[in-house]
Amino acid sequence: MAHGLPVFPPFNVTEAAVDSRWKKWLGRLEIMLIGMDVKDAKRKRALLLHYAGEDIFTTLPDIDETFDAAKQALTQYFAPQKSTEFEVYKFRQAKQESRPAIQKWLDSSKGTRHIAGHKLPGLRPNKPRVVL
Repeated sequence: MAHGLPVFPPFNVTEAAVDSRWKKWLGRLEIMLIGMDVKDAKRKRALLLHYAGEDIFTTLPDIDETFDAAKQALTQYFAPQKSTEFEVYKFRQAKQESRPAIQKWLDSSKGTRHIAGHKLPGLRPNKPRVVL
């Protein structure tokens, strides 16, 4: 008795927020592979490329034939590139709202100081500037 592959939506590379959607899609694919009891790395990679679609198939460099290598390469490909200069610009453009609570503004500036997962250069973490 022949078994067909289950229906699974392909990954759309043209929509916005590719990084977060890729992580969700990949997580759902891994759950499906567990449900299908696929354990061979080459077979997992083949199913990843099959379900991801033609755009992904042509994107992936032919570096290794394992699922983990393909997953890592594609995750790295879809990860957005962080620009330190742009993050500093966004921080410098942050403005105090009219009459907010000082503590609320200080809390938001503490969070803004660590945008994009890294500390912005030239900013003193313990002495934020407050213009009243």
